[in-house]
Amino acid sequence: MYAEVYARTGLEQCGLGASGRDAPLIKPADWGIAVDEPVRDVPLPPDWKRRRGEVVRKNEAMFRAHNERRMVHEQPRSSEHVPLVCECGDAECWDALQLTFAEFEGAHATPHTYAVKPLHVMPDFEVVLAQRDRYWVVEKYAADGAAREAVFGRLTRAS
Repeated sequence: MYAEVYARTGLEQCGLGASGRDAPLIKPADWGIAVDEPVRDVPLPPDWKRRRGEVVRKNEAMFRAHNERRMVHEQPRSSEHVPLVCECGDAECWDALQLTFAEFEGAHATPHTYAVKPLHVMPDFEVVLAQRDRYWVVEKYAADGAAREAVFGRLTRAS
């Protein structure tokens, strides 16, 4: 029965014989696909930076929400270090941070500030406000230049 299904669907030609295991694999070159040539000059969508910024913002908001829930459940004393996760925009980063409750509250003084591991900064979307031994505080800005200039202008005036 399976042999009939494979024969009718043409899966034998794709390297999936009746057994599915013993058939030779078909290489892309066998189909006329050139795999040695890299794709170049692929145009980016006009709003690619906004899209990337949105993904970074969502990742950071997710990590921040996780840490906020953790702080509520931990109910730490003021000097006790709580293990948290880095709030950088990299979705693959799960590096640990050790912050006290006061450090956590200070890092989240505004809705746009986050605690990240040192050097876990995305300069296209954030600026470093403070550098500590165990963590850095960064502030997010939109991908457009106006919001970025507003953040940098405020930092320049505060210095």
